[in-house]
Amino acid sequence: MGDHGPDPGEISFSEVLYETPSNYAHIMNVAMDVPRHASETFGIRGHIPIVGTADTASFRSTLVPVGEGRHRLFLNAEIRAAIAKGPGDRVHMTIAFDPKDRMPDVPADLESALREGDAWEAWEALRPSRRKDTLVYLADARRPATRTKRIDQIVSAAKQEGSSRTS
Repeated sequence: MGDHGPDPGEISFSEVLYETPSNYAHIMNVAMDVPRHASETFGIRGHIPIVGTADTASFRSTLVPVGEGRHRLFLNAEIRAAIAKGPGDRVHMTIAFDPKDRMPDVPADLESALREGDAWEAWEALRPSRRKDTLVYLADARRPATRTKRIDQIVSAAKQEGSSRTS
């Protein structure tokens, strides 16, 4: 994950959940603002990968920057159901920096196609979020013919997008 400040160990705090609009009009996200001292303790202004507990439920997530060195933490429906809490409820959080790589493995058929198409280096040059989105797109293919077509598209896109990042 690049350089980050000294490992602060676990950080504990309690905050109130609230709803915040998503990119989709029909969906509301549920989040909490991370206290300034917690954001500052990590020594990272961007996205911060974390593990922790919300009340008693374990989770893995990412602190999202909101400006001025502050972060927001979104709690998905699964975690909220596990702790039986929602907007307006206070949640006790214990979080720690998660140094583990979060990149899913590249399926063998895609890796083979990327290597055969001389696109592996370009694939590796893509932003991690772009690679993850692409792997989800591939995994959503239901029929083998669709998967094959998507692999061809991915190889072509990697060459185009990734090669510009390697030059």
